Amino acid sequence: MCLTYTVHPMQDWGMKLEQFMQMAGLNDEQMAEKIGKDRTLVSRYRRGEVIPPLEIIARIEDATSNAVTFRDFLQDRGAAQ
Repeated sequence: MCLTYTVHPMQDWGMKLEQFMQMAGLNDEQMAEKIGKDRTLVSRYRRGEVIPPLEIIARIEDATSNAVTFRDFLQDRGAAQ
């Protein structure tokens, strides 16, 4: 028997964010400082619990040297619809 798990699009985006944060060498606290938000909010973005507003996604782009982009976010939002 094979079990298939589906990842919710918000969680998928959060996993991408976590991966790119790791590639950029940033933890939640460092990312929070770079985007001007609280560490706990960054953690919620990363876990896919909260969708960051576009202004924050732009800051995340800058903080990860554009590894996470508006396109990544919008593709996942489109998949959810």
